[in-house]
Amino acid sequence: MRRAVMAMVAVAVGCYYLWGVRAAGNQFFWGYDLGGYYDYLGRGFAHGHLYVPIEPSPQLLALANPWDPAVDDSLKMQDMALYNGRYYLYHGAGPALILFAPWRLVTGHDLPESFALFLLCFGGFLFSCGALLRVLDLAAAKPGPLLLAAMLLALGICQCVPYLLNRVWVYEIAIGGGYFCVSSGVFFLARGIGSRRRAGWLAAAGLMFGLAIACRPHLGLAGAIAWVGADRLSAACAGVHCVSHSLCIDGRNGGRI
Repeated sequence: MRRAVMAMVAVAVGCYYLWGVRAAGNQFFWGYDLGGYYDYLGRGFAHGHLYVPIEPSPQLLALANPWDPAVDDSLKMQDMALYNGRYYLYHGAGPALILFAPWRLVTGHDLPESFALFLLCFGGFLFSCGALLRVLDLAAAKPGPLLLAAMLLALGICQCVPYLLNRVWVYEIAIGGGYFCVSSGVFFLARGIGSRRRAGWLAAAGLMFGLAIACRPHLGLAGAIAWVGADRLSAACAGVHCVSHSLCIDGRNGGRI
């Protein structure tokens, strides 16, 4: 029953996210070299360098101070850093590492940023649902189908993603990437509690929290909070198991007496 509830909620939320990103007027253009900032960064990574493949204006480079705020906006790229005659994207590189560069290497073309944001947000939602289900298992909690559906649905719509999908640009991609990485980090962390493969799950959690920092540096705080929470949850679960084990032993001894 729980799998059926999860599947139905996932389909509903996924359709809502897809509708949300398309309703804002964002189309998916496949098989092209696109002009999104993360498309540029992914293209640069795919070619083995950190700068984006945009040639700065010769007029800009000829200026004594090309960083002067008074310079004509038509000569420069907004939200990029000019260094040694190259443009660099100063937003987090995490989304380019996760999606855009691999897509470019596999297909030879750019991934539409609007579809990338949908993937990151929907993937983050699925990981957050997995983390919730794992915590419920650790707590031996078994909510009914309606309550479980409400909890999962709240994870999908009672947060920032519905607003994030209204506009797709470099800022939203970085935020969506951070959401995906934090959610997956929490999921792997929860899976590591009480698992025989604890080291592998915790290594995966550390990797994803590291990528979250690569998307949005302040998300390192979210990772620290998650680790502390997981440590306390693990201790609580260990205490519950010890009490249960003691009760079983007492019951057996009482039965013998």
